[in-house]
Amino acid sequence: MTTSAPPRWNLPAETCSPPLGPADLDDFLKRLRDWEPFDSGVVLDDVGDALDDVAPDAVALDALARRLRRHLERLVAIAVANEAEERDEATAGLVGRARPLAAEALPDDQARALVQLRQMGWTTHELLERLIETKCLREAV
Repeated sequence: MTTSAPPRWNLPAETCSPPLGPADLDDFLKRLRDWEPFDSGVVLDDVGDALDDVAPDAVALDALARRLRRHLERLVAIAVANEAEERDEATAGLVGRARPLAAEALPDDQARALVQLRQMGWTTHELLERLIETKCLREAV
């Protein structure tokens, strides 16, 4: 029994061109490295800190506000990606409330900053709960 050589490819092949250029690939790699998985436990910890009876000092308040902004932005993105704001009126209202809160800077006045922080905390909690109810997220642990 003789074995024959495999058939040769005689057709012209197109050269491969990457879908992204070097700058886009660098941006993609940076985003991939900066990505953090969604952790509802961390969100609830920050909400608890914002709504606690003991007000955080100015430095902790500012750091907590930044984290709550990130949580709100992420929850809004989840709602939009799942089209929850189009399907559910309550979610649409919460997303409408979350967007300006996430974009607004904290006031210089400590008392007003604390009020805004607590509004961010409540909105974050309510939006998280609503996204769980509408099956956009799994139960918070």
